[in-house]
Amino acid sequence: MSAGEGQKLHRTVRRGSTNTARYRRAMIVPASACRNGVPVIARLVQAAEDTVRDVVHKFNKTGLA
Repeated sequence: MSAGEGQKLHRTVRRGSTNTARYRRAMIVPASACRNGVPVIARLVQAAEDTVRDVVHKFNKTGLA
């Protein structure tokens, strides 16, 4: 994750996006970058572990696009 991507994700979380999926993704990616495990992140964002894995894999493949 680049510094610019991290800043954009941080702004999304700080603003409290009304789009729940966007807000959740903005929390998952930095948590993963800090080397938290999938089960920990899933509990943090109250999502299924498969969802966390999908978000991380998609970000690694395409970035914020």
